[in-house]
Amino acid sequence: ICDSFKEQDERITVVHKENGGANSARALGVSYATDCDYITFVDSDDKLYDYSLEELVSRTSEGIDLIIGKVNDEAIVSNCEKTIDAEDYRRRLICQSINWSPCAKLYKRTLFNEKIYSIPESIKLGEDYLMNLILSFNITNNVYLLPKCLYQYNRNQDSVTTNTFNSVMLRDNLYKEVLAIIPKNKLDEYINELIALRLKLLYKYVVYHNCCLRSCCI
Repeated sequence: ICDSFKEQDERITVVHKENGGANSARALGVSYATDCDYITFVDSDDKLYDYSLEELVSRTSEGIDLIIGKVNDEAIVSNCEKTIDAEDYRRRLICQSINWSPCAKLYKRTLFNEKIYSIPESIKLGEDYLMNLILSFNITNNVYLLPKCLYQYNRNQDSVTTNTFNSVMLRDNLYKEVLAIIPKNKLDEYINELIALRLKLLYKYVVYHNCCLRSCCI
């Protein structure tokens, strides 16, 4: 299907690779996207609206490194369009109080470096979160919040994410990777956000098992 689109439009580049996880695919895609100013991502089972890219691109400016829209009907920081600085974004991202997936976002190409290739392929839970965390420390300008639904996320019950919620080990591994990404001399500055993240990961684990128990009882 992808090759057929490439034959119809010379702007399309198709890369075939062995399955190495979502971050591996994104990193390879970025490595090919050298002649561009901005990057966005769409997962294979999701959709953009007809207006999504136009809305994102229309908000670009020299003082904005990242533009964030809404996924489905998720909450965003406010109902008004606004900018936040890089530090505010990092704090919200660490404790996952802001959209932490790569979806419904437009990134400046200059944010990407070799570190996005360093996420271990063994990380099957939150690799997209880790990628955004790495990129957040490359942001020097502002982040633009666009409270408009730009992305249709399909909640696939058979997805990797859905089926790894029951693993404490994977959550521990994710938390350790977060600690490794944040510069050591700045860890103390984010202690409150790290505590909030740890509690949120444990909460999701408990909720998952409570749901399983209710299903068994039924």
